[in-house]
Amino acid sequence: MNGEIAKILGGLVGALILIFLSPGMLKTARAADVGVIALGLRGGISTADADDDFETYEAYLLHDLPWIWQYSEAWGLQSKRELTAGVIEGGSQTEIIAGIGPTFSLLGSGDLSLDAGVGVLVLGDDEIGDQDFGGLVQLTVHSGIGYRITRHVRLGYRFFHFSDAGIYGGRSLNRHLLELGYTF
Repeated sequence: MNGEIAKILGGLVGALILIFLSPGMLKTARAADVGVIALGLRGGISTADADDDFETYEAYLLHDLPWIWQYSEAWGLQSKRELTAGVIEGGSQTEIIAGIGPTFSLLGSGDLSLDAGVGVLVLGDDEIGDQDFGGLVQLTVHSGIGYRITRHVRLGYRFFHFSDAGIYGGRSLNRHLLELGYTF
């Protein structure tokens, strides 16, 4: 089941990228427009298929990348780089986690965004509680939704999957995360 979810999310990310790579849609942002665009906190729990119940708390930073795919006057796909650092707790054990990867946000004329991305996650230990993740380096895929409730405050939900992609033969983990962010 975890592999199926990862394949579906990966396919959605790929489809979004291909849709917006049509000729004439790629625009490069000016260097002055590229920089830190948001920072915030996320927290959440694992899904029921884990050996232990896991809780996650992390800080994130989003940095603009210089590519924007403009689909229409109102809709576009924005590329970002995301950095995360935090902790994961499970089975009376707490370990650090850190991640990096590209994220793509489908933005409309309103305050709603649909987000998806991939990345690399590093665990402080590959065995947390009763769950053996197989290795310290994990591959990630995520999707979510965000809403700006004020000019600078954003609330969001993210479904986050990480696994060793079969490299080490370890287990995967799915998480539900809520986020509160500040946008610049």
